[in-house]
Amino acid sequence: FIRFLDFKRLEEQNRQQAIENATERVRSAAMAMETRQDVEDVAEVLFREVRSLGIDTPGTSIFFIDPRTREMSHYLTSLNPGEDVLADHSTWDVVPTEPPWHFDEERIREQFESQQVAHYEESNSPDRVVEILCQYYGWEPEEAARSPLVELYSGDSILTRIPITHGVIDFREKRLHADHVAVVQELANALNFGFVRFLDFQRLEEQNKA
Repeated sequence: FIRFLDFKRLEEQNRQQAIENATERVRSAAMAMETRQDVEDVAEVLFREVRSLGIDTPGTSIFFIDPRTREMSHYLTSLNPGEDVLADHSTWDVVPTEPPWHFDEERIREQFESQQVAHYEESNSPDRVVEILCQYYGWEPEEAARSPLVELYSGDSILTRIPITHGVIDFREKRLHADHVAVVQELANALNFGFVRFLDFQRLEEQNKA
């Protein structure tokens, strides 16, 4: 029994170290942001680290809200939408989406202003997922219907949204795991300073153009 406890203790220490390492990688990527392309890089790092920590989500989103203009940008990172995705979960795509969006923009803003974590029960039909894929990837319905993402995003799931300093991030799972929410919150917190620095760069760029 003592040996069992030692193994459990070591397992917990390794898990915490993995979380700290992932958080540091997200923080480093966020602190390096200077351009919109860099935001895409951060979105990719966030998704990669979420998946590496055993959180089985098909995609993560970053909703960036400019504090001056209130304009919203959405960066979706999802498992590669190609037909081989189920055989190779190590690949993914970052998609900076454009309005009109499939989600409720006003609800995102309310979520941001509340600064409270929220969970939503969602149920997507295959036809609805095909519609969204066509919007995001510019596919024809027949092409979208062949993507394994239809299976991954269809059915019931829990969508969790976590506010950050200048926006909201979200991820979904088939069931709610409180420990997974806590992990993603740590990763979300690592984004905050980077976004503040990014906005400073954006203001400086605008001043130089003026």
